[in-house]
Amino acid sequence: IDKKNIGEWLLNYSLYIVLGLMIVVVIIVDPRFLTLKNITNILRQASTRGILALGVAGLIVLQGTDLSAGRILGVTAIVSASLLQSTTYASRMYPDLPALPLIVPMVVAVIIGAVFGLINGFGVAKLHLHAFIITLGTQLIAYGVSCIYIDRPPLGAQPIANFDERYTKFVTGSIKFGSVQIPYLIFYLAIVAVVMWFIWNKTTLG
Repeated sequence: IDKKNIGEWLLNYSLYIVLGLMIVVVIIVDPRFLTLKNITNILRQASTRGILALGVAGLIVLQGTDLSAGRILGVTAIVSASLLQSTTYASRMYPDLPALPLIVPMVVAVIIGAVFGLINGFGVAKLHLHAFIITLGTQLIAYGVSCIYIDRPPLGAQPIANFDERYTKFVTGSIKFGSVQIPYLIFYLAIVAVVMWFIWNKTTLG
């Protein structure tokens, strides 16, 4: 056994080792942590962050960074949510807009995210700006766009609420397996994880 190899192994997997030890301690303190329902709740709460993390993981591996990812997610969420409000909601942002198919707001969100991504990519690849600088700029731009978008006459800034029931079921719905409800969000995370695994392991880009 080579001590150097053991040291490298411990260094490479230190995060997993610490996480594993923390889980063991929590299980000892409260055995209910291991219940399927609790694990499902943890996965549901982590799913949206997991999807966001999968998007920026490649940049981090390449020693890059993206400070704007959270703000871009925010502006895409605001715009898409404004298109998904219930038609019976009195304070609807677009009162004359008919009920849209769910794919339309999703495509709009992807386009908005792609535009910001192109700005970041152009700044790094063509203008030779450091990723920290260009993404800091687009972070502020995305936040400004979000503030301007929701602060609109005649009602001014207000929460974007009362969503179409089709949308809430699509997001918060679940599939029942025996006595356990598996939220759709976990399946969405799994799908995105498989797609990203394929991109990073089976394509020229990866």
